[in-house]
Amino acid sequence: MNHRFRLLALAVLGLGAAVSLRAAGDDAATLPAPPATPPAAPAEKTPILADLEQLVGNITAKLKATDGVLPPAELAADMAQFEAIIAKHPEAAADEKAGVLWTKALLYLQVFDDFEQGEAIVRRFKAEYPTTEFATKSDEILAQISQERVLSSLRKAVAARDFDGAVAIVNRVKTEQPTSELAKKSDELLAAIERQRKADTASSALVVGAAFPGLEGKAIDGTAVSTAALKGKVVLVDFWATWCPPCREELPNVLAAYEKFHAKGFAVVAVSLDRDEAELKKFVEEKKMPWPQIYEGANALAEKFGVESIPTTYLVDAEGKIVATDLRGDALEKLLEKLLGGK
Repeated sequence: MNHRFRLLALAVLGLGAAVSLRAAGDDAATLPAPPATPPAAPAEKTPILADLEQLVGNITAKLKATDGVLPPAELAADMAQFEAIIAKHPEAAADEKAGVLWTKALLYLQVFDDFEQGEAIVRRFKAEYPTTEFATKSDEILAQISQERVLSSLRKAVAARDFDGAVAIVNRVKTEQPTSELAKKSDELLAAIERQRKADTASSALVVGAAFPGLEGKAIDGTAVSTAALKGKVVLVDFWATWCPPCREELPNVLAAYEKFHAKGFAVVAVSLDRDEAELKKFVEEKKMPWPQIYEGANALAEKFGVESIPTTYLVDAEGKIVATDLRGDALEKLLEKLLGGK
């Protein structure tokens, strides 16, 4: 929620920050930037903006206290204060009044995911304050809200593994909004949905007790790597990257397990999703990681195995069956003790 709070603060204090309907890092549909504060604005906040800042501070504190899960109904009194602020300051500039409404719209759009309410407020400041810079951007904002509404439905469908429903949403956009940005990207979206469908199928099959399908590639030192060639050993298949903090946190545990059990038949095959092979080689050398690192073709392997986050690991026994997934901390060493301790 911190990103949303930051955007809200920017909207209040500057009324000039570009805002996004989704958290940073996503492929967001970015709203047009509201107008910048005029250069001649006074150094001190005007009374209406001071009241607005206090109101948003109160709302933000309540949301933080509940980790952002406070139902909108419990903020009804606070939401009503936006109207009270406008009524309290009839002398305020039209742009400032429109800014109050814009901030209210942001709450609905970014915190409550209520596109209907957010859209209604945008239409309101377009109608009531038509000469403001906010109003001049309203059509563009409404188009982006419409796009985000579709994306929200699409994300929910994919999260629910309703891939047919997701495809139907994209096809409906192609038919009903053929000139929209989403329609132009429909082929990309459909391809992404299909990749997600395949990844879901693949990951669903990689459960404890199932046969590991096998993995092969070329290590960064040029040698061929294959889990099939390691049959008879206990193998940890590790999808990771040097830029991944949880991966780096787990590395000492894997190194300790490798040192203790390698001579007894434990091996590691790593698939690195790093962006820079040179950086990977440097990291492997610095950390003295003795196992093979597949870099070339790693993304294709991650897609084949349905890897959605890293680290993702599979511990495969001597018979080629998965005995555990995503072990953390000392869990790897404890299980290896059971599998190889008697050797």
